[in-house]
Amino acid sequence: MVISPHTRCNVQYCEFMVQGKPMKFVSSYVHLGHLISDKLDDSCDISQRRCEVNNVLCYFQKLSSAVKNKLFQSYCTSFYGCELWNLECHKLADFCTSWRKGARRVWNIPPDAHCYILPLLCECLPAFDEVCRCSMNFLCTCVSHSTEVVRCVANYSVSCGRCDSPAGKNALYCMNRYNATLSDVLSQKFANLVWERATKDTSAEQEQLVVLLRECIMIRDNVFTLPNFYTVADVQCIISYVCSSG
Repeated sequence: MVISPHTRCNVQYCEFMVQGKPMKFVSSYVHLGHLISDKLDDSCDISQRRCEVNNVLCYFQKLSSAVKNKLFQSYCTSFYGCELWNLECHKLADFCTSWRKGARRVWNIPPDAHCYILPLLCECLPAFDEVCRCSMNFLCTCVSHSTEVVRCVANYSVSCGRCDSPAGKNALYCMNRYNATLSDVLSQKFANLVWERATKDTSAEQEQLVVLLRECIMIRDNVFTLPNFYTVADVQCIISYVCSSG
C-alpha cells in the first residue's frame, strides 16, 4: 500500500494505493447501518432515518388505525442506530417533526392536532425522549460490558471525557434534561425518569380527551359501532374538535 498526498478543492487528502490502484475517496459511507460522514456529525444519518410511513399506509390502508399504529411502531419507530447520535444535533428536530407527521397520518387525524395527543394515542414515548432513552440504555450496556476495552472506554467517556466525548456529552445532556444524576441515567431507573418527564405536563383532562379520541377513531374505522347514534360526519367533527382542544 502506498500513501501519497494530493489536493482536491483546495483541501489536501491522502491517496491510498492498494496493489497499484487508488482507493475511491467518498464523503460518507455506511457502516453497520450507520452513515458516517467526513463532517464528523450525525446530520446525514439522522436525515436519512426520517419516518417513512408511506409504505405502511400504502400496503395496509384498509386496516384500522389501531392496527396500522402497531405496524408503524414496528417498522417506522425502531430508530436503529440512534444510540450513536449526538443529542444536540439540530437535525433531530426535523426527525421528530417527521415522526409526528407520520403518527397523525397513521391515525388519520388533522395535521394540526396537538403534539401532546400523539404519544398518548400511540402509547409510546415522544420521538426525542425515545432517542434519549435508547442512547443511555446503550451507554449503560457499554459501561458494564464484559469486554474490558469497551467497559474502560465507556467509563472514561462519562467520568473523565465528558464534553470531549460524544457519549459523555450525551450523558450530561440527559442529566440536565431529566434532572438526574449520572448514576440515574446509567441505571434501569432512567426509563422511569423519561416517562415522568414526557408526561409531567399532561393533565387528567387531556388524557380523558385522548381516550374519547381513540374511541371515536374506532367508531370511524368500524371497530366499534353505535347504531342510530352517530353518523360518520358527526364522528369526524368530534375527532377534529378533540384534536384542537386541550
